[in-house]
Amino acid sequence: MRLLSLVLGFAAIVVNLLLALILLGIGVLASSDGTGAHLDLLPIDPESAPILLVLAGVLGIVSVVLALKSGRLQRCFLVVWCLVVSLVLLSAAFRPGYRFDGEDHFRAGIWIFLGSLALLFGAFLRWKHAQAKG
Repeated sequence: MRLLSLVLGFAAIVVNLLLALILLGIGVLASSDGTGAHLDLLPIDPESAPILLVLAGVLGIVSVVLALKSGRLQRCFLVVWCLVVSLVLLSAAFRPGYRFDGEDHFRAGIWIFLGSLALLFGAFLRWKHAQAKG
């Protein structure tokens, strides 16, 4: 169980750091050209999307940096971040305006959601391990 906790915890940190950097990059690029960003996955206004993406990227980076600390409270933020990411993916799939482009697109969405749940589990194991130590 310790090895699983280490592997999933490391994966949660790396993947969420990459996700946060991508969100930050998209937000900065979208705000630099001034046209906004239209994202089918998120039900947000294209004009306010760059600000929200930059904010989400910064919050994701902060949660990952805090997860590298040894305290229970610091690692809790990564669990919350992973939960929010999973809930956004789940809610996007059930939004009335969102449509899958066929069976392969649907299958990819399922795999991405299951991956987000695995990362949530890894962040939880990392938080629980810090709780047991501390």
